[in-house]
Amino acid sequence: MQENLFSILEEQHFLGFTGKVNLLDEEQGQYIASIFIESGSVVNAKLNKLEGIDAFLRIFEAEFNDQALKYIVEPEMIDTLERKIHFPLATLKRKVKKHIELIKNSQNLKPPMNLKILIDAKEALNFVNFTYKEFDILKLICDYNKVEDIYKNTVLSEDELTSILVRLRRDKIIKVVR
Repeated sequence: MQENLFSILEEQHFLGFTGKVNLLDEEQGQYIASIFIESGSVVNAKLNKLEGIDAFLRIFEAEFNDQALKYIVEPEMIDTLERKIHFPLATLKRKVKKHIELIKNSQNLKPPMNLKILIDAKEALNFVNFTYKEFDILKLICDYNKVEDIYKNTVLSEDELTSILVRLRRDKIIKVVR
């Protein structure tokens, strides 16, 4: 059984550890993300281009999706400018739990990965209430029309992306092609 990331963070909190926890793909040993800890408190997380609380929550999505992860704890000096997270560990645990619940609820709405999505330009031109996240997803659809590629290449969480795709489809801005 794989060790739980929160149990590692709680242990480091108890010890007053300063350094980082690197997450590696267990099979390939490839670097995935890091969580930075100063005097036992989580101060930052980095995952791809994401930093801070968004990266922290996304890291737990990988654990939720049963990705085989290996955790490496490394002592390291942490620059005070690295601090992007200002919550105690108990609050972070509640935020992760809430985030995972949102993901579970959105699983029913998530489209099959083999579908292709196209933008209906006529409908898109008539619609003016795009959020910046929706607009980013529409740009992503221009580059990748397969649902699988859209989920792989977004910086949004799964639940955010799923709800945006549902809204865009409901408003007939995107169409599903088999």
